[in-house]
Amino acid sequence: MILPGSTAPNLTFPLLDGDDWQLKDQAPESFTMILVYRGVHCSICRALLSTLNDKVSSFNALGTEVIVVSTDDQDRALRTKAEWNVDNLRIGYGL
Repeated sequence: MILPGSTAPNLTFPLLDGDDWQLKDQAPESFTMILVYRGVHCSICRALLSTLNDKVSSFNALGTEVIVVSTDDQDRALRTKAEWNVDNLRIGYGL
């Protein structure tokens, strides 16, 4: 269990915007929400990410940063963004 005030584990993955995301570098006002989804093939994940996409600004207003990631490669992650219409989400890949 990760306790408040403890050192964050080494969690790093690339983002579709070209940056690398690292948990240790995050400094949200309140929380960091990391949603791990199964991949572009998952219809349940599609529905969940679609709902989350519509609520990102609400989470941000509460001081919560939202990031989603899967084990998909970059091409499949790009398909997720294009086919699922989730433009408000920061999407990582290659977890």
